[in-house]
Parts: sequence; C-alpha cells; structure tokens
Amino acid sequence: MSYTTTYCITGSSRSILLEIQRDDALMVRIHQGWEAFQVHLDQDAPPALRDEDTMQRTNADWLPAD
Repeated sequence: MSYTTTYCITGSSRSILLEIQRDDALMVRIHQGWEAFQVHLDQDAPPALRDEDTMQRTNADWLPAD
C-alpha cells in the first residue's frame, strides 16, 4: 500500500509527522463528488442550498441583523 508523509507544524515548537495511507475508495468518492460539482461550474450556477448550509442565528450578537 502506498502512502505519503505530511509534516505539520503546530505553531509551537512541536510538530507532527503524519503518514497518510492511500484509500482508493475515498479517492473514488472524491472524484464522484467533483464530477457532480463540475456540472455547476460548467453551467455557471450554484448548487441548491441544503439544510446544513444555513441556520437561524438567535444569539444576542446576531439580533441586530434582523
């Protein structure tokens, strides 16, 4: 199985070396998602909003925006 290494600097003097394994099933899902999104780019039209794309804010900081 092939993999890549990624070196992450945490902002402090610490760092993390990650080995990321190849995941063929995930690569297929990413490709399928991109192909579905590419249609919107080709048509210059945004995808429809989903419920998780919006939310009603009711905390005090957002009340003046109503």
